[in-house]
Amino acid sequence: MNTQQLNSLYEERINSLAPYIRYKSDGNEDLMQEGTIGIYHVLRNHPHANNSFLKRQAKWRMADFLKRGRSVDNGFYKRKHLQIIHYNQLSFDDGILSTTFDNNRLPVDEVVINKICLDNLIGSLTTIEKDFIEGKLKGWNNSKIHTILYIPFTKMKEIKREIRFKIQVAFAD
Repeated sequence: MNTQQLNSLYEERINSLAPYIRYKSDGNEDLMQEGTIGIYHVLRNHPHANNSFLKRQAKWRMADFLKRGRSVDNGFYKRKHLQIIHYNQLSFDDGILSTTFDNNRLPVDEVVINKICLDNLIGSLTTIEKDFIEGKLKGWNNSKIHTILYIPFTKMKEIKREIRFKIQVAFAD
C-alpha cells in the first residue's frame, strides 16, 4: 500500500472514529491527536482492521500519552530523576495549597515545569481529594480524617489510589 492509498483509507475511516476519539479525550487536543496518530499507525500495518480494534489502539495510545506526559508536538523533554524539594505552604481562599520552591539553584525552566505540573495536579483533584491532602499536610492520621471529613476507610483507599495516579500523570517523566 502506498502513502496515497494509506492517506485515503485513513481519511475514510477516521470520520466514523472521530466522535469516539473526541469522547475519550474529553476535548483535550493532545489526546485527540495521539488517538488519531494511533489509528494511522494501525492502518499502516493492518489496513482491514475493524473499528473496535482501531478504537482500542487509539485508547491505548492516549493512555500511553498520559503515562509519558508529553505529546508528539511538545518535545521530548524527559526528567531523569525527580527531586524532593522543600516548600512553604501558602493557603488561598478556597483552601488549595500552593507551593513555592526554596531551592534557588534550580534552573528557571525546571521551576516553571514544576509549577505547571503542580497546577495540573491541583486542577485535576476533586474537592474531597484536596481536603484529604490538606488533612495529611496538617499531620492528621487516617482516623482523624475519617472523623473530621466523614470519609469511610474504604473510600480513603480509593482516594489515595486516585491521588497517586493523578500525581503520576501530572509529574510524568
